[in-house]
Amino acid sequence: MNERQLYNEALKREKAGKLDEATRLYLQALQQNPSFRPALMNLGGIEGKLRRPARSIEYYEAALRLESDEAVHFNLGSEYYQTKNYEKAASHLIQCLKINSRFLRAHILLAYVYEARRLPEKARVYFKNAIKLQPSSRIAVLGLLLNLSNAREYKEALQVCQAFLKLSPEDQTVLGLRAGLLMEMGDYQKSAEELQRLSRESRGYRSFGEHIAEARKSSDEESQVFFEGVRNRIQEKSRSLRQREKEKKRA
Repeated sequence: MNERQLYNEALKREKAGKLDEATRLYLQALQQNPSFRPALMNLGGIEGKLRRPARSIEYYEAALRLESDEAVHFNLGSEYYQTKNYEKAASHLIQCLKINSRFLRAHILLAYVYEARRLPEKARVYFKNAIKLQPSSRIAVLGLLLNLSNAREYKEALQVCQAFLKLSPEDQTVLGLRAGLLMEMGDYQKSAEELQRLSRESRGYRSFGEHIAEARKSSDEESQVFFEGVRNRIQEKSRSLRQREKEKKRA
């Protein structure tokens, strides 16, 4: 089999969850053609799924040396984030956004990078960018709400709650946080009304800190789902990468 046939067979094995077999076939494709970029990208994706970021980075860096695109910069940004190399993660995500400024997940991940680097003002910019691109993005909204609450920017946080609840009026976490914000801002009557609507049973007094803790827990759950999606990101890019390779062959 030539590298294309090996690659296609590897892709079938990968989709079937047979990652060891897929890896072996991708490596065989690279033996025939060390510059076969789709195989490098998919090997990087497999190593990412297997929680081996150092190996994943090696493959993605090799792919980057062949061609720079939004996918490889995003993938490198996410893997460097996993290894807590936040400066390199930020650098690659910024490059990704220079190529495609509407890459939603890159904005979200870059916000997390800046939060990890304790640069909340920069994180806020990218959470807001993500919300502009997708106002219903719960992970971006929760991230921004926690960011603003930590900075005691309660008025702006309340505005974010109001805008999101127009889209998702039944979101219990954001409803609770809105009640907490109203309480923190001294509007106890509205806060009590909000809490009564949240539950028929009286839950008693809940501090703003409790509302924040609940929002943080929900945000952590959202981020867990987000990063699982990041680890599986290569599948959605593989089709366009294969198409590019075909176009190059026809040229």
